[in-house]
Amino acid sequence: MIRAPFKEFQQIQFDEKRHNVLQLLATVQPPDQSNSAPSTELYDIRTATMPHDQGCLWLEVYSDETRVDRIGWAQFSGAKDACRCENIHVEMPYRRTGLATVMYDLAEEIFNVGAVPTNNLSWDADQFWKNREP
Repeated sequence: MIRAPFKEFQQIQFDEKRHNVLQLLATVQPPDQSNSAPSTELYDIRTATMPHDQGCLWLEVYSDETRVDRIGWAQFSGAKDACRCENIHVEMPYRRTGLATVMYDLAEEIFNVGAVPTNNLSWDADQFWKNREP
C-alpha cells in the first residue's frame, strides 16, 4: 500500500507508446527550510520501462503538468512483489520534501501488482489500474 506522504494519485493519460503520466497529489514538506506547514502539491510523474533491461521501471517527477521542471528521477528493478531501487535523484531544493519516498512507494506498488513487464514490451498500466486496491 502507498504510505505517507501520498494523499492520492490518479491516472491522467496514456501516450501512443504506452508510456504513462500519473498525476500525483502529495502532501509534502515545503522545499525551503522555513517552519511552514506541509502543503498539498500536484506533481506529474512520467513512468516508462527501460527498453534494454527486462523488468526495469523508470520514473521522472515534474513540478507540474507542463513537465518542464524535472525535480527528480529514479530507476527500479524487480518482479512481482519485489522492488529494488537501482538509482534515485531528487533536485536539491526538494530533497527534504519526501519525494524520494513517494517515488519508492509508487514503484513498490507497481511491482506489487505485477504491472512491470518481463518481456521488454511496455509498462502494463492496464494491469496496474485493474489490480490496485480501491
